[in-house]
Amino acid sequence: MKTEKNYIIRPETMALVPCELPDGSRGTLVIEESAQRYIKALPKTIVAQSCGYYGSTYSGRKK
Repeated sequence: MKTEKNYIIRPETMALVPCELPDGSRGTLVIEESAQRYIKALPKTIVAQSCGYYGSTYSGRKK
């Protein structure tokens, strides 16, 4: 399975699972309705970047 650098959460996203990537580093297994992807970022980083993409902040969403 191919490893990607970035990911933005979208309606098809079902889960973000922390995992060890095939190269031995830490990352995230993203499970979508019809696919799975390895991402070279931790789940919290993906969530924070996705919040920014949609015009919010992680701390704002947390509140």
